[in-house]
Amino acid sequence: MGKPEVSVVIISVGRQPLYDLVPGILEQDTRFGFEVLVIANGPVSEERLPSRGVRVHREEIGLGIPYYRNAGTRLAEGSIIVYIDDDEIPRDSGWLARLVEPIVKGREKVTVAGAFIPQGQGFLADLISLLGYPGGASLGWRNVWEVDSHGYTDKLCTCNCALDKATLEAVGGLNENLVLGASDLFLGEALMEMGVKILFVDDATVIHEARGDLWGFIKWQINRGRSVYDLQQVRPIREFSRGHVGGRMKRTWLIIKRTFPGKQFIPMMGILLLEFACHAVGYALRKIAKRGQSRGAGPATEFDQSAQGGST
Repeated sequence: MGKPEVSVVIISVGRQPLYDLVPGILEQDTRFGFEVLVIANGPVSEERLPSRGVRVHREEIGLGIPYYRNAGTRLAEGSIIVYIDDDEIPRDSGWLARLVEPIVKGREKVTVAGAFIPQGQGFLADLISLLGYPGGASLGWRNVWEVDSHGYTDKLCTCNCALDKATLEAVGGLNENLVLGASDLFLGEALMEMGVKILFVDDATVIHEARGDLWGFIKWQINRGRSVYDLQQVRPIREFSRGHVGGRMKRTWLIIKRTFPGKQFIPMMGILLLEFACHAVGYALRKIAKRGQSRGAGPATEFDQSAQGGST
């Protein structure tokens, strides 16, 4: 049997959904060969995974999502890389083919599909999902980021995307200095600067696990604020596409319209304020922590660990 054409790379800390995700991927209906490569930076139980079509590579914890995704790319045997996280599940057996075939057929170099989180999973979980991330969440991709008339978007989300491996290597992969987040934004911009377009594939969206823990949400958003500081050290924020800022404004306005004047409105305004406050706190914490340091991100903290195993 020859090398697979596609490598599906999953970063995992051993979360329960992984053991449903991997069989769901192996059952995908495709006309091309593919492998599943699990980059384990936590207690992944290989005995609970299928014995065929899956490779597990172990890494130490706390090295950051960009490092793990790059490790998966280096180890991948396929000429096309698919990234998906261990808290997601494909909607059906056609997900992989729909996401990858534009690249297999040579029409595209990069595709993205985002993730959907259904409402009705708890009051707090529904509010958090309405923030629109990761991958559009309850709002849907098109309500958070722009998609032009030809189907191209100016945002990359590595929780559910496919990339030509040679193109990914040419751009340098994900920036490993962005340990806590924002590596998706940086990679998307770098690809577009190379003249690579990002095709949005509507019908390849996956289902993402809802997040309903308030303390977990606070840690997640503090890390997002910290990642903005790291991003500024790599490249000034003003150099990124206006579409990202515009998308956030569009998102906030849509949230207001969707929740007003219902029972979600006032709590949702509180979640938006908490999000902003956490970003500000995270930014300040990262600035203080980095002051006087000449290199490295330092060891992972309690906050860092929440960003190591999946989408940001």
